[in-house]
Amino acid sequence: MNIPEHILSVIKDNKGIRKNFINKTKYFYGSDSKIKWEKNKNKKDKSYYVDNPIEYKFNNSGYRTYDDFDKKNKGILTLGCSFTEGIGLHLEDVWSYKIAKHLNKPLYNLAVGGKGIRDSFERLVSFGDYLNYDYVFLFVPPKGRTSIYFGDNDIISPRDYPTIFEGYKYLDFLPSVFEEVDFIKWQTILFNGSRFEQYFYQFIYISLIKSYLQSRGKVLIYENWENLNQFYSMKNKDEIICKDIESRDGHWGTKKQHFIYELFIKKYEELNSNRTS
Repeated sequence: MNIPEHILSVIKDNKGIRKNFINKTKYFYGSDSKIKWEKNKNKKDKSYYVDNPIEYKFNNSGYRTYDDFDKKNKGILTLGCSFTEGIGLHLEDVWSYKIAKHLNKPLYNLAVGGKGIRDSFERLVSFGDYLNYDYVFLFVPPKGRTSIYFGDNDIISPRDYPTIFEGYKYLDFLPSVFEEVDFIKWQTILFNGSRFEQYFYQFIYISLIKSYLQSRGKVLIYENWENLNQFYSMKNKDEIICKDIESRDGHWGTKKQHFIYELFIKKYEELNSNRTS
């Protein structure tokens, strides 16, 4: 599947640098808000963060990683949403950071919380020819996150529509007309399509990402939410050797993050073993 260059050029012109985050440090970010923290900080499972506050450090392009984007040093590139960006956790506890550390390479983390698979593709295209890397690790965002352009080099997802499109307010009466479960199903189909269409949407963009990378001699390794079922089926989660700390905001804790890291490393090692054998 060859992607026309004129399509790639449009994406490059519209996405990429997150101007409002360049070289910034934030102590609350996204769903990990100060309001939520003030409400939950006295809970037992959040006590760790009283003595170990989180710093969100953004690099020279506005992305959460300690490494600036450049073409000099060969690193790994990671794509995804908040589970890859690491919202609610110290960066050191996030799977993307763990892989970079394991491979002793810079982390070029293009993940942005709340975004979908199309966003991952577009950010890859924006930086794909600028950064130095051989491998891309993608943790596929949840199904149903479509995206549209809006404003200053950024996009919004359907859940943001009510604050932007005034016409959406006329949908407020629907919960009184339908049962709640029917309303949710209707709303999901309206904005995201059927379940089959959601899978197909993801398949298309994973294929686009893979095609883009293959045309440049790069390798894609990806995981998805379905494989997390292996985590839930484990009888003894102590087999996952890492500290067990909940996130500050309700995202996955350190155990699940480490499990995802192990899935990626296993695929990486199998891939390289096959290449050398």
